[in-house]
Amino acid sequence: MTKHKNTVLGIDIGGTKISLIIGDHEQGLILAREKFLLNPNESPEISIERIFAFYRSLLKQCDVRDNEIEIVSIGCPGSCDYKNGIALKFPNMPHWSNFDIKKALQKFLKNKSMRFDNDANCAALGEKCFGAGKKFSDFLYITVSTGVGGGLILNNTMYRGKSHDAGEFGHMTVVQNGDVCGCGKRGCLEAYASGSSLARRGGVKDVPALLEEMKRGNKNAERAYHEGIQALAIGIGNSLQLLNLEAVIIGGGVARIGDSYVSELQNAVRTYTWPGPYEHCMIMPTSLRDEVVDYGTLALARFFV
Repeated sequence: MTKHKNTVLGIDIGGTKISLIIGDHEQGLILAREKFLLNPNESPEISIERIFAFYRSLLKQCDVRDNEIEIVSIGCPGSCDYKNGIALKFPNMPHWSNFDIKKALQKFLKNKSMRFDNDANCAALGEKCFGAGKKFSDFLYITVSTGVGGGLILNNTMYRGKSHDAGEFGHMTVVQNGDVCGCGKRGCLEAYASGSSLARRGGVKDVPALLEEMKRGNKNAERAYHEGIQALAIGIGNSLQLLNLEAVIIGGGVARIGDSYVSELQNAVRTYTWPGPYEHCMIMPTSLRDEVVDYGTLALARFFV
């Protein structure tokens, strides 16, 4: 059998599911994909065992041998020690906090180089390498999903900051003494704009239910929806005022609920920044849709620094 080159195992650990791919990081080609729901009460050790079981299935699907996978790229939510592969603080998955993901994976995936980063950073790299971000040197990627995260590309390079926490867009304060966020702070953007927050504030189980209630004229659901967009717009407006970015690229399940969401957001941002930064920035949905972090893990294999 011909040896596959540039093959990567990409792992996206999300707030509600884990996605695995095998792909070619040079061509940006996904060869096979698996995903499974993440039990919120399941220990990270059990989840790692499940990852390995799905990995074996992936190898069979794309006819790749284990020894042809040289790099494992992992994206995870929240704050992480990206150099050592340790999850420091997962706001919506507290039992994963301070968990050594790299060490746990190496029990099953021996003799492989590990790449590790925040999932929104991975997504930003994915957009930069394979998506709409190709044409921008300075942009912010935002994911609006179970939580709200961000990845910042400045001068064509991932910007992580002194403590490697740059881009944590969801945890900027937008309401003084506001709702308690999963990170422990009050008034975080995530506490108003994330999918879980929209559902909680709208009094429903999830975002699809929120949309159904809005169609029925439920004022509480409508208020939660529009307040979430306003919170997001405040964060984007402040980011444009500070950094004068070329683009803001929006991804995540909440951002894909309809064209009206992005349209309302684009209009709302105008209120919170000067005309110059607003008019010189493109605010757009991700071109890679559900696969953005998958492509990000491929990009991470190429541009891990």
